[in-house]
Amino acid sequence: MRSRLINAIVAMALVASLLVGLAQPAAASSDGTPTVQVDGRGWGHGWGMGQYGAYGYARDFGWTSAQILNHFYGGTTAGSVPAGNPVNPAALRIDLRSDRGAPTTVAITNGAIQLSGVPIGPDLGQYVGAVRLRINSSGNGFTLETAADCGGPFVAQPDITAQTNILIEPVSTAGGADGLLRYCRASTAQTVYPGQLEAVNWQGALRTVNIVAIEDYLRGVVPKEVPASWGGPVGGPAVPGHAALEAQAVAARSYVLAGNPNYRGTFADSCDTTACQVYGGWYETATAANPDGIVFDPRTDAAISATAGVVRLRNDNLQVAETFYSSSTGGYTNPIDPFPAVVDEGDAVDANPNSQWTTTVDLSAYENSVGLGEIQEIEVTERNGLSGNGTDGGRVEQVRISFENGSRTLTGNAFRRAFGLKSDWFSVGAVLRDGVSVGSNSKFVDGAAQIFLGRAPTAAERARWIAQVNAGNRGAFVTELAFSDEWAGSLIDGLYRDVLGRPADAAGRAYWLDQLSGPSNLQFLNVWFYGSQEYYNQAGATPTSFATALYTEVLGRQPDSAGLDYWSEQLVHGQAGLDDVAAGFVGSLENRRTRIDSLFTDLLGRQPDLGARDFYADRLLLVDDIELAAELAVTDEFYNRAQSLG
Repeated sequence: MRSRLINAIVAMALVASLLVGLAQPAAASSDGTPTVQVDGRGWGHGWGMGQYGAYGYARDFGWTSAQILNHFYGGTTAGSVPAGNPVNPAALRIDLRSDRGAPTTVAITNGAIQLSGVPIGPDLGQYVGAVRLRINSSGNGFTLETAADCGGPFVAQPDITAQTNILIEPVSTAGGADGLLRYCRASTAQTVYPGQLEAVNWQGALRTVNIVAIEDYLRGVVPKEVPASWGGPVGGPAVPGHAALEAQAVAARSYVLAGNPNYRGTFADSCDTTACQVYGGWYETATAANPDGIVFDPRTDAAISATAGVVRLRNDNLQVAETFYSSSTGGYTNPIDPFPAVVDEGDAVDANPNSQWTTTVDLSAYENSVGLGEIQEIEVTERNGLSGNGTDGGRVEQVRISFENGSRTLTGNAFRRAFGLKSDWFSVGAVLRDGVSVGSNSKFVDGAAQIFLGRAPTAAERARWIAQVNAGNRGAFVTELAFSDEWAGSLIDGLYRDVLGRPADAAGRAYWLDQLSGPSNLQFLNVWFYGSQEYYNQAGATPTSFATALYTEVLGRQPDSAGLDYWSEQLVHGQAGLDDVAAGFVGSLENRRTRIDSLFTDLLGRQPDLGARDFYADRLLLVDDIELAAELAVTDEFYNRAQSLG
């Protein structure tokens, strides 16, 4: 940094209100709505199999379910559940998490409800017919109530104490939904589950669990996770897309039998929501779209049967793999042990609405919650580098949000959650306020470096400079560029090239760079170069040819006869030396106007209007060209131009 840097910063602060002739951007109103366009890929975490990718590979590539599973679940093999698996395939324990906090309210349409292990006599051991039973936790035990229907009114029964769970079983010979346990969510919302239900007093709170065999469980999962229509019309011949249903059956079977880490050592093995995998029992309350309320489907049932017992195994076939899957990978999977990242060409299937997507995000709530002023820019600063055929570098690992008074850094997943995005694979556009761009500090830094240094900043420079600008120190940043040895060196190189017609020699360049770091300014250097004996000889080595060359090259015009005679006579009669004559030309109003034109062109990409040209030409009597460059570079007009080049 040059020694006059601090003075220049002070100078800029003093003249900021004096700058004229510079276009200012239209200021967005401070109460305008901040938005940003986000372009993304995929839906979900992208680990393991992409469901749309599986469908694309099955339908468009003709792959079998085995090929699909081998592709997405590298590091695993197909096999059977190992003996002693921690999760029992014959008795999965599924937490009905979607109803957590509600009492366990159970009914049966045709049969009896048996409470196993309730040591309180036969009168409460079995409830027959259409009677409803409601169980709630109470201290270390439960309260029991009965009613004629799910909506009550309920009649209290003797409490069951010193008991941590109650197993609820159906006793019926009826077929279909009538002989299964019906879980009452409300007076009109019910779900029918295969197997048994269990009320669990877990750490003083009630939990309801469905205990079900694996293949029965899958009948309520697979059609909830993927469209059964992928398998073709009901009753029709199998179509290639059916392989995707088979792949889903194996993935869902393996996923639940691997055991959810969040449930290990607790009352359940998995749950019924998207936090695990979606499970809807066998029958639900009828709707217009599903008047029979049937969850399972013959096409997904066929896929489950065709793959019965098959799971994906890891660790030399000793452990069931936790086979993650998501709706859409966006074209490339996200690696997670043991599955490596792979290209997902199937994801581009025309049925997939989420392979690529665009959304506009309202930033208002987040902006207000952070309290650092208006959001200026959102920049993706780190990606995982895995994008297949994509060009943006893959999923986002880090995002920086710049405000007027600071910044925040979020992980890609935290940003996704904060703004409700479909995945963490996205690109972010310019922040708009009421539809008008508020500018991009990172593009400004990149563009300013190009203008002053003729190159992109290094990673370290870029990070430091963006931090300066984000913190409101735009002046310090542009002054550092203007007073840098790098820009000064380019100016010296230009003098050697344009004035002396040759490259700078190393010693001379170093000498003049040192002069600019000391008391000398750029105008002095111009005087020395044009007033040098080397330039005099190059111009023709006569007073008249020397003066003519100064008119042409310094003032950019042909000499007038009176002026030419005057300067020639000054030299002939010894009244002025070469440097005195050069100083007269370089310091003239004509040359100062020319230098202002050059500064405006280089920094702002335009010529100044007449008022600005004269204002700044007069200012060159007080400051150096380099200081004036810093003053111009702190303006909003330079900011706007620089970011357009970044």
